[in-house]
Amino acid sequence: MAFDVLSSWADMDYTNFPDWLLYFLNSAYFIFFFAGALSFHIFAANILNVDLTNNLKRRYLVELPVNLAIIFVLITPWTKWLYYIDETGYHSGPLYNLLYLFYSTYILFSFAIIVKRSKYLIRKREWEILLGCNIVLSIGLVLRYSLPKLMLENLFTLAAYTVLFLGFENPDLHLIERTFVFNKLALREYVLEQNQISPINALVFGIKIFQTN
Repeated sequence: MAFDVLSSWADMDYTNFPDWLLYFLNSAYFIFFFAGALSFHIFAANILNVDLTNNLKRRYLVELPVNLAIIFVLITPWTKWLYYIDETGYHSGPLYNLLYLFYSTYILFSFAIIVKRSKYLIRKREWEILLGCNIVLSIGLVLRYSLPKLMLENLFTLAAYTVLFLGFENPDLHLIERTFVFNKLALREYVLEQNQISPINALVFGIKIFQTN
């Protein structure tokens, strides 16, 4: 998102910047744009315990769109396919819409594993969070296509990151109110995570206070 803001600002004030810097900023933005799509898919795969590296064909399939997209970006200063810069500033290239194809590929990959692996999730909330995140990304991509001059997609990307953080990374969700002791949800997630690596033996005990008259 930072490169999106920088490149947009430079494109609007293009007369004060050399062409090579404009190409650098725009290319960096597009590369991080595609890398972001891949990172969302990798995160979903990790939550769903899908190993993207143990199968060579699956690994190549997952890496293919982003690798093609990066090559597409890097050769753009010469081919002008994605965008080009001339004396009147920044312009979209004839194959600009291919970026939607590359990005949506990872959204479709994520939807596929979410549906396929939903029965392996212990909590329905995880499925709802991953599904909601990809719906938010899809809406952002559609709005980018429909309203290309507005930077609306950044809001939806930020919303997707927020949804994932609050759903999976927020430590406050694992604390008991007022006592700040880890709750049973945190204990269960820790045991499940450790048990995927090696067997774990746990001794659980509780203290009950009896009130007598």
